[in-house]
This record gives sequence, structure tokens and C-alpha cells, in this order.
Amino acid sequence: MLPKTALERLGSPVVTWKSSSYEIFTEKQIAEAFEVFDEDRKGKAKLKHLGTIVRAVGRVPTLQDLEDLASKVEDEEYPGYFRLPKLLPYLTEILMKDNWKSSTEEGMIRAFRILDADRKGVLESAFLRKLFTEQGDNFSSEEIEKFLNTSSDPAGNINYKELCADLVASQMFDIAESRRKIREKLVDDRYRMC
Repeated sequence: MLPKTALERLGSPVVTWKSSSYEIFTEKQIAEAFEVFDEDRKGKAKLKHLGTIVRAVGRVPTLQDLEDLASKVEDEEYPGYFRLPKLLPYLTEILMKDNWKSSTEEGMIRAFRILDADRKGVLESAFLRKLFTEQGDNFSSEEIEKFLNTSSDPAGNINYKELCADLVASQMFDIAESRRKIREKLVDDRYRMC
């Protein structure tokens, strides 16, 4: 007998007769992503994995978005955890309304062009370090150094067209394709906790 999926373990169907086929597909994707982090198969996942689950279904939330969602879905019985039935309506609504989408490559290039006063197609690492650590969702020093070390050329410049091509998240996301990566991250997280 095959193991039950997260949706099947809920006992009753999550979707209703009103659900569109897109909603059903969306809920199945959310359930598949959730299932990867339901470590003990008891229908709950740690809140620290909420961002990974949201990103696994192709969305790019801000830290504030994640904090707001976490406060809505956190399990009262098990603080620090959340359950699929509580997550489904919120995340399905986010997906159905097309919220938290990643920027398009063209949109990101236009944004970087505004910062590129000389129209060279590159930005200096020092300028981006200041921008990314002082504006919006601030990066940590470690995160920005890792980013700049992998993105800049030997002269310390970053070609933002190439960067944008690398940064844009896919709008269509196949959970089955990415399960291996998600599981690797989970194993890495567990290893770091030891």
C-alpha cells in the first residue's frame, strides 16, 4: 500500500465543489511542499520552513510577509509549528491573487538601470553593498559578502543584466522536480542543529 499524501491524511477533502482545477492543482503543490517538512508525518511542520515552502510554490515573500503569514498559521497547540489545513487557505489565496510574485527579468534590469547613472551596464560592488545593507529587507554582512563574491568580476563590478537573469525565480514551479533540493536543505538544516 502506498503512503498517504498530506492531503489524504487530512481525512476529508480540502477542496470543495467550488474549487477550480487550478485551485486543486495549487493546493496539491502546497501539500507536496508541506509534506517534505512534515518530518514526523503527524501533520505539522516547523515555522522555520515556512519560507522555503512558500518559495517552493514559486513566490518571493519579504521577511515581513513571512512574519505576517507565520502569525496567522502558527499552531496554538504546538508553538513554533504550523499545520497544512491552516496554511492552505492563506497560501492558496496568495497564489490565486498572484501575490508575492518574483520580478520579471526586464523589470529588474529597469530598476538597476535607474541606479546606473553612467549607463555602463555594471554597478560597483561597494555601491550595492551599501544599498543591500541599508535599504529594504537588509542582508546580513555574511549574506552580502557571499553574494558579492559570487557576482562581481575581478574589478569589483557586477553586470546587472547577467545578475538579473540568474536572480529571477521561475513563475511555474514543479515541486516534484525540486523535492531533492528541498530535502537537501532539510538535511543541511538538521545537520547544522547537531
